Amino acid sequence: MQNFILRDPTSKDLEYLDKIKFTQQQIEERAKDLCLQITSDYQNIDILVSIMDGGYYWSNLLEKNLKPAKRINSSISYYDDNIIKKMSDDELNKVDFANKNVLISEDIIATGRTISEVIKIISDSQPKLVVVCTMIDKPQVRTQKYLSVNKYIKYVGFECPKNEFLCGYGMKGISPLPEDLRHIKDIYSVKETPVLYWEFTKE
Repeated sequence: MQNFILRDPTSKDLEYLDKIKFTQQQIEERAKDLCLQITSDYQNIDILVSIMDGGYYWSNLLEKNLKPAKRINSSISYYDDNIIKKMSDDELNKVDFANKNVLISEDIIATGRTISEVIKIISDSQPKLVVVCTMIDKPQVRTQKYLSVNKYIKYVGFECPKNEFLCGYGMKGISPLPEDLRHIKDIYSVKETPVLYWEFTKE
Protein backbone atom coordinates (compact mmCIF):
# COMPACT_ATOMS: atom_id res chain seq x y z
CA MET A 1 0.00 0.00 0.00
CA GLN A 2 2.89 2.36 0.65
CA ASN A 3 3.60 2.40 -3.11
CA PHE A 4 0.19 3.87 -3.97
CA ILE A 5 -1.39 7.27 -3.65
CA LEU A 6 -4.99 8.44 -3.79
CA ARG A 7 -6.14 9.40 -7.27
CA ASP A 8 -9.08 10.52 -9.38
CA PRO A 9 -11.22 7.77 -10.96
CA THR A 10 -10.44 6.73 -14.50
CA SER A 11 -13.05 6.25 -17.23
CA LYS A 12 -12.77 2.50 -16.61
CA ASP A 13 -13.41 3.00 -12.89
CA LEU A 14 -16.57 4.96 -13.65
CA GLU A 15 -18.11 1.82 -15.16
CA TYR A 16 -18.45 0.52 -11.58
CA LEU A 17 -19.14 3.77 -9.72
CA ASP A 18 -22.50 5.38 -9.09
CA LYS A 19 -22.04 8.63 -7.17
CA ILE A 20 -19.74 10.28 -4.65
CA LYS A 21 -20.87 9.68 -1.07
CA PHE A 22 -18.02 11.38 0.79
CA THR A 23 -15.28 13.55 -0.69
CA GLN A 24 -11.64 13.42 0.31
CA GLN A 25 -12.05 16.82 1.95
CA GLN A 26 -15.04 15.62 3.98
CA ILE A 27 -13.14 12.51 5.09
CA GLU A 28 -10.06 14.47 6.15
CA GLU A 29 -12.11 17.08 8.02
CA ARG A 30 -14.09 14.39 9.79
CA ALA A 31 -10.88 12.63 10.82
CA LYS A 32 -9.54 15.86 12.33
CA ASP A 33 -12.75 16.36 14.32
CA LEU A 34 -12.66 12.81 15.64
CA CYS A 35 -9.00 13.11 16.59
CA LEU A 36 -9.74 16.25 18.58
CA GLN A 37 -12.43 14.33 20.44
CA ILE A 38 -10.14 11.34 21.03
CA THR A 39 -7.40 13.60 22.39
CA SER A 40 -9.90 15.32 24.66
CA ASP A 41 -11.17 11.96 25.94
CA TYR A 42 -7.88 10.13 26.45
CA GLN A 43 -5.01 12.65 26.20
CA ASN A 44 -2.72 10.14 24.51
CA ILE A 45 -2.89 6.98 22.43
CA ASP A 46 -0.03 4.56 22.99
CA ILE A 47 -0.71 2.18 20.09
CA LEU A 48 -2.66 2.70 16.87
CA VAL A 49 -3.70 -0.60 15.29
CA SER A 50 -4.45 -0.25 11.59
CA ILE A 51 -6.48 -3.01 9.93
CA MET A 52 -4.98 -3.43 6.48
CA ASP A 53 -5.35 -2.99 3.60
CA GLY A 54 -8.59 -1.07 3.69
CA GLY A 55 -7.70 1.04 6.71
CA TYR A 56 -4.39 2.29 5.35
CA TYR A 57 -5.43 5.81 4.26
CA TRP A 58 -7.82 6.36 7.17
CA SER A 59 -5.13 5.24 9.62
CA ASN A 60 -2.69 7.67 8.04
CA LEU A 61 -5.07 10.51 8.92
CA LEU A 62 -5.44 9.31 12.50
CA GLU A 63 -1.70 8.86 12.89
CA LYS A 64 -1.01 12.33 11.50
CA ASN A 65 -3.41 13.99 13.93
CA LEU A 66 -2.97 11.84 17.04
CA LYS A 67 0.76 11.09 16.80
CA PRO A 68 0.55 7.79 18.72
CA ALA A 69 3.71 6.39 20.28
CA LYS A 70 3.48 3.32 18.04
CA ARG A 71 1.53 2.14 14.99
CA ILE A 72 1.13 -1.46 13.92
CA ASN A 73 -0.45 -2.70 10.70
CA SER A 74 -2.48 -5.89 11.03
CA SER A 75 -3.27 -8.25 8.16
CA ILE A 76 -6.11 -9.99 9.96
CA SER A 77 -9.34 -10.15 7.98
CA TYR A 78 -12.44 -12.23 7.32
CA TYR A 79 -12.63 -14.76 4.55
CA ASP A 80 -14.89 -17.61 3.48
CA ASP A 81 -17.83 -18.30 5.83
CA ASN A 82 -17.52 -17.31 9.49
CA ILE A 83 -13.77 -17.87 9.43
CA ILE A 84 -11.18 -15.38 10.61
CA LYS A 85 -7.81 -15.53 8.92
CA LYS A 86 -5.03 -15.13 11.47
CA MET A 87 -1.59 -15.04 9.99
CA SER A 88 1.00 -16.51 12.34
CA ASP A 89 3.34 -13.61 11.68
CA ASP A 90 0.68 -10.93 12.06
CA GLU A 91 1.84 -7.89 14.00
CA LEU A 92 -0.97 -8.34 16.52
CA ASN A 93 0.81 -11.43 17.80
CA LYS A 94 4.08 -9.58 18.36
CA VAL A 95 2.97 -6.64 20.47
CA ASP A 96 2.47 -6.40 24.22
CA PHE A 97 -0.64 -4.26 24.77
CA ALA A 98 -0.54 -4.52 28.57
CA ASN A 99 -1.55 -1.28 30.31
CA LYS A 100 -1.63 0.63 27.00
CA ASN A 101 -4.23 2.95 25.49
CA VAL A 102 -5.06 1.21 22.20
CA LEU A 103 -7.00 2.72 19.30
CA ILE A 104 -8.10 0.37 16.52
CA SER A 105 -8.55 1.95 13.11
CA GLU A 106 -10.93 0.35 10.58
CA ASP A 107 -12.11 1.40 7.14
CA ILE A 108 -15.58 -0.14 7.54
CA ILE A 109 -17.40 -2.22 10.14
CA ALA A 110 -20.39 -4.27 9.02
CA THR A 111 -21.22 -7.59 10.71
CA GLY A 112 -18.46 -7.06 13.28
CA ARG A 113 -16.57 -10.31 12.58
CA THR A 114 -13.12 -8.92 11.98
CA ILE A 115 -13.17 -6.20 14.61
CA SER A 116 -14.46 -8.70 17.19
CA GLU A 117 -11.45 -10.92 16.63
CA VAL A 118 -9.03 -7.99 16.78
CA ILE A 119 -10.53 -6.75 20.04
CA LYS A 120 -10.26 -10.25 21.52
CA ILE A 121 -6.59 -10.63 20.61
CA ILE A 122 -5.70 -7.22 22.04
CA SER A 123 -7.82 -7.64 25.17
CA ASP A 124 -6.02 -10.88 26.02
CA SER A 125 -2.94 -8.73 26.75
CA GLN A 126 -4.88 -6.67 29.31
CA PRO A 127 -4.57 -3.18 27.83
CA LYS A 128 -5.60 -0.14 29.81
CA LEU A 129 -8.05 0.89 27.10
CA VAL A 130 -9.37 -0.41 23.78
CA VAL A 131 -11.52 1.79 21.55
CA VAL A 132 -12.37 1.73 17.85
CA CYS A 133 -12.42 4.53 15.29
CA THR A 134 -13.98 3.48 12.00
CA MET A 135 -14.29 5.54 8.84
CA ILE A 136 -17.60 3.87 7.88
CA ASP A 137 -20.06 2.03 10.08
CA LYS A 138 -23.00 -0.14 9.01
CA PRO A 139 -24.73 -0.81 12.34
CA GLN A 140 -27.83 -2.25 10.64
CA VAL A 141 -25.68 -5.10 9.29
CA ARG A 142 -24.29 -6.09 12.69
CA THR A 143 -25.18 -9.70 13.48
CA GLN A 144 -26.45 -10.79 16.87
CA LYS A 145 -23.26 -12.73 17.52
CA TYR A 146 -21.12 -9.59 17.28
CA LEU A 147 -23.33 -6.94 18.90
CA SER A 148 -20.86 -6.75 21.79
CA VAL A 149 -18.41 -4.84 19.57
CA ASN A 150 -20.69 -1.81 19.65
CA LYS A 151 -19.48 -0.78 23.11
CA TYR A 152 -15.94 -0.43 21.70
CA ILE A 153 -16.93 1.61 18.63
CA LYS A 154 -16.67 5.08 20.13
CA TYR A 155 -15.76 7.10 17.04
CA VAL A 156 -17.49 6.87 13.66
CA GLY A 157 -16.70 8.90 10.58
CA PHE A 158 -19.88 8.21 8.64
CA GLU A 159 -22.76 5.75 8.72
CA CYS A 160 -23.90 3.90 5.62
CA PRO A 161 -27.26 2.20 4.93
CA LYS A 162 -27.39 -1.59 4.79
CA ASN A 163 -28.31 -1.70 1.11
CA GLU A 164 -25.49 0.57 -0.06
CA PHE A 165 -22.07 -0.69 -1.05
CA LEU A 166 -19.02 1.62 -1.06
CA CYS A 167 -15.49 1.73 -2.40
CA GLY A 168 -12.63 4.21 -2.50
CA TYR A 169 -10.33 5.84 0.06
CA GLY A 170 -8.87 2.46 0.92
CA MET A 171 -12.01 0.37 0.52
CA LYS A 172 -11.79 -2.02 -2.38
CA GLY A 173 -14.92 -4.00 -1.71
CA ILE A 174 -15.49 -7.63 -2.62
CA SER A 175 -14.96 -9.42 -5.93
CA PRO A 176 -15.75 -8.82 -8.73
CA LEU A 177 -14.82 -5.18 -8.02
CA PRO A 178 -11.27 -4.35 -9.18
CA GLU A 179 -8.60 -4.07 -6.48
CA ASP A 180 -7.44 -0.68 -7.72
CA LEU A 181 -10.75 0.99 -6.84
CA ARG A 182 -9.45 1.32 -3.27
CA HIS A 183 -7.06 4.08 -4.36
CA ILE A 184 -9.76 6.46 -5.59
CA LYS A 185 -9.57 9.63 -3.50
CA ASP A 186 -13.31 9.93 -2.77
CA ILE A 187 -15.75 7.34 -1.45
CA TYR A 188 -18.30 6.22 -4.05
CA SER A 189 -21.34 4.03 -4.00
CA VAL A 190 -21.17 1.32 -6.64
CA LYS A 191 -23.72 0.76 -9.38
CA GLU A 192 -24.46 -2.86 -8.52
CA THR A 193 -24.06 -4.59 -5.16
CA PRO A 194 -21.87 -7.70 -5.57
CA VAL A 195 -23.66 -10.97 -4.83
CA LEU A 196 -20.87 -12.00 -2.47
CA TYR A 197 -21.57 -8.96 -0.33
CA TRP A 198 -25.08 -10.16 0.44
CA GLU A 199 -23.71 -13.57 1.38
CA PHE A 200 -21.27 -11.85 3.72
CA THR A 201 -23.83 -9.65 5.44
CA LYS A 202 -26.78 -11.99 5.77
CA GLU A 203 -28.05 -12.65 9.30
